[in-house]
Amino acid sequence: MTNLTLAGSPYTLVIDTGSSDTWVAGSGFQCLSRYARTPLRQESCGFGTLYGKEDSPTWSRIPTHDFQVRYTDGEYLTGDLGTEELTIGGLQVRQTIGVVEQGWWIGDQISSGLMGLAYPILASGHRDLNYTSVVFSLFEDGTVPPVFSLALSRPTPDNPMAGGFLALGGVPDTGNDASDFVTVPIKPVISTAYAFYSILVDGVAIFPPGSAEERGEALSPDTERNHTNTSRPLILTNPLRPTVDQFGSILDTPTFAQDQTEPATKVSLNEIGRSRHSIFSSMPRPSNPAEHQSHLAKFTSSQTYHTSTYDQTTQQSVLLQPTRPPSTPLVNSRRPSIPVVQSHQAPRRSTKTVGPSISRKGKAKSTHNPPWDQSTPLSGLLLAPRPRPSPTADPDDNVKRQADFTSLDLNMVIDSGTTLIYLPDAVASYIASLFDPPAIFNTLSNLYVVSCNAQAPRIAIIIAGQPFYIDERDLLNGGGVAGQKGVCVVAVQKQGNGDAVLGDAFLKNVVAVFDVGRNEMSFAARGVY
Repeated sequence: MTNLTLAGSPYTLVIDTGSSDTWVAGSGFQCLSRYARTPLRQESCGFGTLYGKEDSPTWSRIPTHDFQVRYTDGEYLTGDLGTEELTIGGLQVRQTIGVVEQGWWIGDQISSGLMGLAYPILASGHRDLNYTSVVFSLFEDGTVPPVFSLALSRPTPDNPMAGGFLALGGVPDTGNDASDFVTVPIKPVISTAYAFYSILVDGVAIFPPGSAEERGEALSPDTERNHTNTSRPLILTNPLRPTVDQFGSILDTPTFAQDQTEPATKVSLNEIGRSRHSIFSSMPRPSNPAEHQSHLAKFTSSQTYHTSTYDQTTQQSVLLQPTRPPSTPLVNSRRPSIPVVQSHQAPRRSTKTVGPSISRKGKAKSTHNPPWDQSTPLSGLLLAPRPRPSPTADPDDNVKRQADFTSLDLNMVIDSGTTLIYLPDAVASYIASLFDPPAIFNTLSNLYVVSCNAQAPRIAIIIAGQPFYIDERDLLNGGGVAGQKGVCVVAVQKQGNGDAVLGDAFLKNVVAVFDVGRNEMSFAARGVY
């Protein structure tokens, strides 16, 4: 989440790179039941501070259009569309926003709405009104360079309220330089029409717990287990790509996050909607790393930018002086996703729910179940460990099998509003089988779940020839499931008929740069924190 102001009044919004609309709940919001649409108490929908458009001297309704958004988990919101003065990080813009007046919503009692950061084509009124998302509005006059970046943070014992950073016009001051990044093109949906932040991922490197590769011994004897992106399979070495190494500690700025590490009573999940990746066109990888490093150097050097953070202690926005690259907290929360070349509906979002409400509704189940895929109801979660797949005579069989997934050439959406990672079913099932004890597939929620004490395999997402390792703490999404403490949701789930998605479990391990001016994304690994 981040703080911003509308007509000078502060509000907290969820940030979402998978959608483009910005909307806020109005002061007269009527909460409705999910199915019967009967009136409920306003607080039942869980919004934070409500926006009073009638009290704003700068609100202007667009009388020809209404605002509507719907989600596959059943949530729906309707209201007015209009323009308002929006300020974030000291930057002000006249922005088209939705003010929702009724609907059903599973709120967190803090956020007042959502701010989308994707390409303008996903905005619900873009075709008729030609309005854009907030970041594109900020980029239009040329004052802010057309670049923003994310550096998400996981909660730690020393910093339990860590959220992360959103930089507008640059890269967060994370101590790395341009040579730490690899760059890939963002893939358009049709020709030069861009919508989602979709990139081509080479594949996934997977190592069983306890293997030499998982420990990093065969690659880097002095590599510690939890270091991110420091041990790399030799088969993935690419001398044309810059080396991705650990850099210094993250910024220690008070930020706000919702994620809770185990034990916890809530878990952030998301919904994956209709398949879109099949229509993404193929694009070549960048051929000139030196040119990309030179371009990134303009944003990773010490420059003057605007910034804002969220102070959890005072629950107020703290506007910092523009002396370093900007930083804004971001939390992996819900995310509406709008299908391309279809009606303006949002087929998925991640939700913060309690106990049994952790299903990934609206997502088709795969018809192919690999031999290691286990299916069982929640009642069997905490039984004795299930046996692993039958071993073969070759002791290196597991390593050989994981190598099959290093050359997938997979289109994946970078989505800060999605908590988990969604991969092809065979890949997700194999990863689930390597937990010790193995994860179990729950047919009720369509999710892999596992003991929170399980030992996780070593997993890396390979982008532009470089593996980006995921810290094992991010592979277990802590929370009580159906009243069962000690049961976690595996952070890698089946893609099914939906998109392949890199959500917050991945983003907590990288600095992600969204260069919309060049339609490129760059990634650098983060160090231990």
